[in-house]
Amino acid sequence: ASSSAGGRAPRWRRREVTSRSTASSSHGGVAQAKLDGGVALGHGGDEPRVPWGGHQQQLEGAHPEGGGLLHQRVPLGEAPERSRAEGDAAAELIVLGSAAIAKVGELARERVGDRSVDQDRDVGAWAREDLGGVPLREPVDEEPEGGGRLASQALQARVVRVWDETKDSRSITLRPGRGWRSHRAGQYVRVGVPIGGMRHTRTYSISSAPESSDGCITITVKAITGGRVSHHLVRKLKRGAYLPIGEPQGEFVLPDAIPVHPLFITAGSGITPVMSILRNYVREYSVLPDITHIHYAPHAYDVIFGNELEQLSATQTHYRLHRIYTRELGESAKTRPHFSAEQLEQYCPDWREREVWACGPATLLDSLEQHWQAAGRSRQLHLERFRAKLADIPADVQGGRVRFVNSQVEFQSDGMTNLLRVAEDAGLNPPHGCRMGICHGCDCVLVSGSVRDLRTGALFSEAGEKVQVCVSAAVGDVEVEL
Repeated sequence: ASSSAGGRAPRWRRREVTSRSTASSSHGGVAQAKLDGGVALGHGGDEPRVPWGGHQQQLEGAHPEGGGLLHQRVPLGEAPERSRAEGDAAAELIVLGSAAIAKVGELARERVGDRSVDQDRDVGAWAREDLGGVPLREPVDEEPEGGGRLASQALQARVVRVWDETKDSRSITLRPGRGWRSHRAGQYVRVGVPIGGMRHTRTYSISSAPESSDGCITITVKAITGGRVSHHLVRKLKRGAYLPIGEPQGEFVLPDAIPVHPLFITAGSGITPVMSILRNYVREYSVLPDITHIHYAPHAYDVIFGNELEQLSATQTHYRLHRIYTRELGESAKTRPHFSAEQLEQYCPDWREREVWACGPATLLDSLEQHWQAAGRSRQLHLERFRAKLADIPADVQGGRVRFVNSQVEFQSDGMTNLLRVAEDAGLNPPHGCRMGICHGCDCVLVSGSVRDLRTGALFSEAGEKVQVCVSAAVGDVEVEL
């Protein structure tokens, strides 16, 4: 190292990582790293510069876009006066390759307080621990679960725990990265799942209460017949995997003015959003209000969260749980105790005075909808559907060849399967979200032919029109821009 003024060799020391930025400079809006008598870290879109040059030392072997720690030595005392031009010409910092690098310094200071940072330690360690393992820089290629990351600009979450609730359902605890906005009890989240080199997106209700102390959320998934994604999550997902997630969404929530006596009607995995509401009640108020809860399941051992519901029923005076097992009499029974008006009167005589939140299979929700509509109380009924409500399929339905123009792929359709599933069966991976016709993440342009909206039965045949492929089926031969 060159000597300082007066011919004396400078003393060197290591200082805590800092990452403060000044206003934009002449480098096209690039933020300049501020060197405060210690290590300077660049932050900005291009290659940041320090305000003065000549006293930076790049760590040997460090990659310009790597996540390793930047070692620099800076002499104590005032830096020599340099012009900006000279400084710009002389100073070249290691760019750590992420706009999130400013947060690394904050994480480091949170970890060690006023103590010096051990600069021989990988800076990425703080990020991996405090960001829930979410990489600061998105990878270029998709990696399998063993690699733990998935290429996406979406927020990612690490799987930190998995456990079985029943023989075919599993709860999965996720730790979202920085930037996650906490959910409201009853909301759902979109989850990306990489399977066989393709990413599939599904929506799952969050079963945990909001604002957990560890920053995690839990989803509970039931494996359904023919469900490639649900089976993967229930049978194959491993702890440590990374999954892209969306922001919490949904209107299946209690109002800010909490109702005095809600009625919950759930079946199967439809318990998941209501479980979030119950857990939030307990966390916020300790004592549950006047609640009647009717839950349907095939058998007692099929009840998701069965032990927790039993405990609430035993310890909460105002919580009345009625469990109805639809297959308790055996598979060959001619009648099964599904929802009926008589059943409702038996378990909740004052149902007309209660706000109702219901979630479960389409057959249950359709029955509830008809009953409350007939009673003139539809406004009191709040439904959460896992799938879009579909219209009856015409008897003369006909399929045809579906041509995906952009991909130059053709595939046969039966006229009843939505075009999104047809595309996936053809080996394509089109963008999508809710798969229910809500989010419009799968919209594409109809080039020729006709499609039927599976929810309403309406036909669309105008070229150039946008169609939702998750709820549209081919009517004869069709071409779409996918």
